[in-house]
Amino acid sequence: MLTEAEAEALLALGVDQLRRDGLSLDAGSLRPIARLVRPLADALASLHGPPDDRHQQRFARDAAGLVLIRCGKLRRAFWGWSTDDWVDIIDTSAADFRRSWGGQIGPNARPFVLALAFLLAEFTAFDRLGRFQRPALASRVFGAGPRRRCRPSDLHSSGRLGLSS
Repeated sequence: MLTEAEAEALLALGVDQLRRDGLSLDAGSLRPIARLVRPLADALASLHGPPDDRHQQRFARDAAGLVLIRCGKLRRAFWGWSTDDWVDIIDTSAADFRRSWGGQIGPNARPFVLALAFLLAEFTAFDRLGRFQRPALASRVFGAGPRRRCRPSDLHSSGRLGLSS
C-alpha cells in the first residue's frame, strides 16, 4: 500500500517532469516517493547498454515513469503487483503498448518496463507478452559477455524462462 502522501505525489507526477528531472531525489516532487524511486533508479543503473545514448536513457526514464504512474493508479507499490499487473503495463505487443501509453511514449520504452519487471519483481511470464526481442532483454539485463560464454545447457535453462530467441 501507499501512504497518502505517496499517492498524492504519484497522481501529480507526469512523464514530462521525469524526462526533465530524471529520477533524482533532488527534484522536490520525488522526495515523497523516494522509497519507490530508489529501486527503479538502481535497476536502471544496473542495465547494460550504451551509457551515453540519450535516446535509450529517455526510454528508460519513460519506463520508470510509467511504473510510477501505474503505482499511483493502482495505489500500490510495484513490489506488490501481481503478474497480471505487470502484463497490463507491458502489454502484449509494442503496438498495444503504444496505444495504451499515448503522447510521446514510444514502443521503445516497453523493453525497459520489461527489464524493470524482471529485475524488481522476478517477472517471468514472458509467454504472456507476445513478441519481443528476448536476446536483447538478456543482453540488457545480464550484459552481452555472459550470453556469449554460456553453455548449451545454460541456453536450455534460459529457454524455460522465455529468454531463448
